[in-house]
Amino acid sequence: MSLSVENVVATAVLDSRLNLEAVEDALPAQWSRVRRFRSLVCRLPRPRVTLLIFEAGKVVCTGAKSEAEAFSVINSFFEAVKARGLRVGEAKVSVQNVVVSSQLGFEVDLEKASKNLGGVYEPERFPGVIMKREGASILVFSNGRVVCAGAKSAEKAYRLIGEVGSKLSSLPHEPA
Repeated sequence: MSLSVENVVATAVLDSRLNLEAVEDALPAQWSRVRRFRSLVCRLPRPRVTLLIFEAGKVVCTGAKSEAEAFSVINSFFEAVKARGLRVGEAKVSVQNVVVSSQLGFEVDLEKASKNLGGVYEPERFPGVIMKREGASILVFSNGRVVCAGAKSAEKAYRLIGEVGSKLSSLPHEPA
């Protein structure tokens, strides 16, 4: 079973507000098009991540491929802002969501999977089985693809996919 981290979302919450005009001058950032909240969007090419920066002192990093990469990008953001002379307080950084996908290598009978694993399968609403495990959602598709979203770490997502994959492999199935 191959596992791949698709996305890590991490947040940093500062103990002070951010001057977005000064941040905009310091970074390649643009104002968000969403008018409901005042924020900047900073899209980085390498690593390919996006930072959403709020005046209240919150920074959201999305698109990272590991927790370490997300933390590194957030720390680099703070260093770049500090290097431009902006005052930045202490930040509490935490992972909010890790999305991991896997290919089992065999097709899955979604009706059987739903009944045996306690998931919800409503093909008229969604083309896969949806299971909730330890605060995360596990999605199983008939082609053998499994996605875990909502885990707070890649290790937890790997473990949850492994457990589901093991149970699915014990059910009768056709090779993919």
